[in-house]
Amino acid sequence: MENQKRNWDDIYRDVESLWDLRPSFDLVNYAPLIPAGYVLDLGAGEGSNSLFFAQRGFSVDALDISKTALERAKNRAESSNLRIDFKVADLKNFDIPPSHYSLIIAKMVFQFLCVSDIKKVIQKCKDSLVTGGFIYMSVFSTEDPSFEFLRGESERLEENTYFNDRLGSPMHFFTLEEVRQHFTDFEIILLSFSKRLDISHGEPHYHGVISCMAKKV
Repeated sequence: MENQKRNWDDIYRDVESLWDLRPSFDLVNYAPLIPAGYVLDLGAGEGSNSLFFAQRGFSVDALDISKTALERAKNRAESSNLRIDFKVADLKNFDIPPSHYSLIIAKMVFQFLCVSDIKKVIQKCKDSLVTGGFIYMSVFSTEDPSFEFLRGESERLEENTYFNDRLGSPMHFFTLEEVRQHFTDFEIILLSFSKRLDISHGEPHYHGVISCMAKKV
C-alpha cells in the first residue's frame, strides 16, 4: 500500500488538478433518487462528487489512498463551508458499517484492484447499503486504448488484468457482462458503455468507460 500511496501522491503533485472538478453527470442526473442519509465516496480524489452531495445535505465520508488528493478536497470543502469526513485508506482494508449508506460512489476506482479484491470490495459495499440505497461505479472497459497497450507491454496477472508500472498496482479492464454479474441481486438503473474524450489532464485522449448505477432491493 505504501508504494501505491507514494505513486498516487506523486501523480497528484505533478498537476494542478488531476480530474474534472465537476461532479459526475450520471450522479447529478440520478441524485433525486437517492434517499436522505449517508454517502460514501471511494477514491474521492479532489472531491468533486463528495462536495456535490455535501452541498445537498448528505453526510459524506470521503476515502482515497492519496493524502495529497484529500488535502485538496478538504481545502475545497472548507472554502465552501462544507463538512466532510476525509480519510486516507486502502480500498482493500477499510471497514464500513453494514446497512448504513444511501449511496456509495466508486468512480474510476475498482479497475486498480485484482479480480478477487474487486469481488470482496463490491460485496462489502453492497452489504453496507440501506435497502433502497444505490451504488454507482465507473470503470475502464476492455475497449479502453490502454487495454491494448498494457496487454502488449505489461505483465499479465489474470484475465483482463495487467500490472501498471507507473501506478505500482494492477489494472483490470471490465466487460459489460462482468459488471452486470456483480449486481444480479440489485435493480440495475444504469448500465452503459461510452467512449469519452478526457481533457481533464494531459493531452486530450479517449477512454472506454462502463458506468453502472444499481439499487439495493
